[in-house]
Amino acid sequence: MQQQPSNLQQSNIFIGAFLVLLLLLIVAIGILFSDPWMFMKFPLEDESAALLALSIVFMLIALIPFALSRKNGKFDWFEVICIISGAYLLTFALRGIYVVFVPAQIGLRYYADTLVQAQFLSLGGFVCLLVGYYVPLTRYLARRVPVPRWRWSLSPGFGKVILLFLIGLGARIALTFESIPSAFQYYLVWLNQLMGLAIGIAILYVFVASKHRRRWMILVLVLLPIHSLFAFIGTGNKITLLEPIFLMVISYHYFKRPISVYVVLILGLVLSLTIFPFIARYRIQRVQLDPLERVTATLIELGSGRFEYSSLAIASVMNRSHLVDSVALIIRYTPEQDLVAGVQTYLLIPAYAFVPRALWPDKPLDSAIAFGHEYLGLSGNTSIGISNPGDLYKNLGVGGVLVGMFALGVFYRVIYEILIAGRRSWTFDTRLPLYYIYFFVLQQLYIATESPVSLGLSELLKQLLLLLLVAFFMRAPLNRP
Repeated sequence: MQQQPSNLQQSNIFIGAFLVLLLLLIVAIGILFSDPWMFMKFPLEDESAALLALSIVFMLIALIPFALSRKNGKFDWFEVICIISGAYLLTFALRGIYVVFVPAQIGLRYYADTLVQAQFLSLGGFVCLLVGYYVPLTRYLARRVPVPRWRWSLSPGFGKVILLFLIGLGARIALTFESIPSAFQYYLVWLNQLMGLAIGIAILYVFVASKHRRRWMILVLVLLPIHSLFAFIGTGNKITLLEPIFLMVISYHYFKRPISVYVVLILGLVLSLTIFPFIARYRIQRVQLDPLERVTATLIELGSGRFEYSSLAIASVMNRSHLVDSVALIIRYTPEQDLVAGVQTYLLIPAYAFVPRALWPDKPLDSAIAFGHEYLGLSGNTSIGISNPGDLYKNLGVGGVLVGMFALGVFYRVIYEILIAGRRSWTFDTRLPLYYIYFFVLQQLYIATESPVSLGLSELLKQLLLLLLVAFFMRAPLNRP
């Protein structure tokens, strides 16, 4: 009988195949950047066909992690690499296909001549990210990271959760006062996150509490409208509004039973057809209106028949998922990279995270805002998605994209090993705070795919510190179950 290859052998074969594919991509990227039109001369006749072909290849490669994450007949939708691959599938692969067909002539875009280069470079970077995620080095690195073994009670009281929420609510109200010195606003913005973190704890205990689960559900129903109201009145931020839904879904997935592909697809379709188009139209209503009037105007507009609703829903998702366009702009307009300054940008990530502007007057402008100023001629404080590959190319060039994306892949896997995969032997009450931290870290990692690497990681560091403080605050006393 022929001996089947072991899991280690299968892993080595997979990694070897990736390395070969990576080598071919590196060679192709070198050719493409030396002659941008060489890739299109044969057999593809124009940039639309080239972009479509690359986008389809990107889509197929982005689906690989979902197949590898299949466990017990179900996908682990919430492994880090699946969430990250989903982000790249949407903002690069599907966006590329959308750009080809809506409008059909991508030559109408003034950066069309670099869209193919942008897609190809991003594809090469994504493959490097996958290689970094799956190399065996990641588990070795994860085992070297000390992890506190705090225990959370399975039947805690409500007092600590309500206190955290009230602190966050107080910080949010304080931010509305113009008399607050700018030096304190940095810390108020940081503490404002406690509202969402407290609701996250309550949602978690709806699924895991050994008793009084109905009371935890009532607490969620009381706190959630307050949190959502402040988020909606402020900016109509989709992430803040979708966060509770995400926390409920991921808690069910890990604490009840794995979610099937059909549930994920149906949930994604419902959100795409409801929340996304509503928020998109709400944001463009006249800011002079109060929130209730803006909601009313949005509902009237959507019900007037002016829009084909399905087209509006697709456009509201795809027009925001413009990262391949951002990379194309960066390739077209970026002068020669200053490698020293680029490396310095990433070395200063901890300083960006924890040193407020009041103590660092020359602290650089948010690079997502600076991107809008430099490349699109915008003014004000509007952040524009730049993407990790775009940021790495802007600062370090093609080599920086390949090496930097590999490093990000290693980083993603280390996080997953530390918080989830490497702690399965721990008791459930000691794994509970790690699940909690992971749920919020996973959201930030998804958001960070749109931002410059320095901004995404600095925001992650700030959030991680707050999560650790909350986890420590919620730990159970040693003499209680």
